[in-house]
Amino acid sequence: MKKRLTLGFLIDFFSEDYQAEILNGITSETEKHDQNLICFCGGPLNSPEAHHHPRNAVYDLVHKN
Repeated sequence: MKKRLTLGFLIDFFSEDYQAEILNGITSETEKHDQNLICFCGGPLNSPEAHHHPRNAVYDLVHKN
């Protein structure tokens, strides 16, 4: 049995139409190819604004396994 491919998608916001369209396209393609999709929504990387830092903790969950 072939192992199903899992893809990770990292993004800083889903609130804008632009990000929503990207996610819709990725979701459509992963479904079409029978793949898993995991979305990680955090803050902007290396942001000088401290309120973004706690949101970036989700990125620590991302690894190749």
